[in-house]
Amino acid sequence: MDIDDIIIRDLEGKLSSEDQSRLNAWLKDSPKNMKTYNQVKYILAKQGRPLTSNGEEEVWRELRKRMDADASQKQDTQSKRTINPWLKYAAVILLSIGLGAVIHQNLPEEQNIAQAEPRIIEKVSMPGQKITTKLPDGTVVKLNGNSKLLVPEQFVGEIRRVELQGEAFFDVQPDKSKPFIISVGNMEVKVLGTSFNVKEDGILNQKIVAVKTGKVAVEDKQSGELVVLNPSQMVIQHEGEGMYKQDFELADKLFGWTENKLVFNDDDHQKVLQELGYWFGKEVEVRGRIDQKVKYTATYENPTLEEVLLSTSHIFKFNYQINGKKIIIE
Repeated sequence: MDIDDIIIRDLEGKLSSEDQSRLNAWLKDSPKNMKTYNQVKYILAKQGRPLTSNGEEEVWRELRKRMDADASQKQDTQSKRTINPWLKYAAVILLSIGLGAVIHQNLPEEQNIAQAEPRIIEKVSMPGQKITTKLPDGTVVKLNGNSKLLVPEQFVGEIRRVELQGEAFFDVQPDKSKPFIISVGNMEVKVLGTSFNVKEDGILNQKIVAVKTGKVAVEDKQSGELVVLNPSQMVIQHEGEGMYKQDFELADKLFGWTENKLVFNDDDHQKVLQELGYWFGKEVEVRGRIDQKVKYTATYENPTLEEVLLSTSHIFKFNYQINGKKIIIE
């Protein structure tokens, strides 16, 4: 028995236990299948007679044409139809055309509105640039340099979803009925209302979520692993190695950039130069040898490139030159 026959028998209350199992499996196979089933059920179960709206009449006219054509080519006994075949053909046509205008005209107005796809807007910060933007729900987002946020023009439906590439600090507007979800590659961050930092580090191939206020749930979409974070807690996800939760004490190390503070805390030269290039939007090329044993701790407020290079070059014992967008370490 085809799936359209099973749907019709289900709507008529004549489904066997075996066919019920087949229907359940088909519904679970795809969200689209469930949507199609509910919409067909809405139209056909709503009325125990042929459809009456303009869009419905169009379908039924097409059905009658097909039935009349079939009837002229078959014996009289085959042309005697009951309402059940009519329902079957209606379901087949509705399924084949994706329900189209008929569904649109039969669904309540609110459902039609909810199906509209909002326009996606890109919020982009250039290398070395930091920008602050306010989302449609009132959430405030600070984008660090060389980052991108994809956000709908308006949040519709039951969740507020955005996509992040790079690093951003979120101060989410509370709304218990609409969770706020950030997609960062294969990781999802879910909140109701809180402030936290999300960073995707392509160089180290890791993602970091650190919570300042409230509570955040972080999920690895590949493994299904879920970690809940409270204030002063963070999670680090290394690609293919799972997630690691830990506490942190130096908040400025993670959130300082939102107040234009560049913070180093017992960092080696590789980390320092990486942050320096990221902060100022420069490419760093190392040509000479650098002291590998030294660790560096410092905080700069509203730093200039020359200021940071002067102090770090003294600590790590290197010479440097600035050539346009490139910093050359000798």
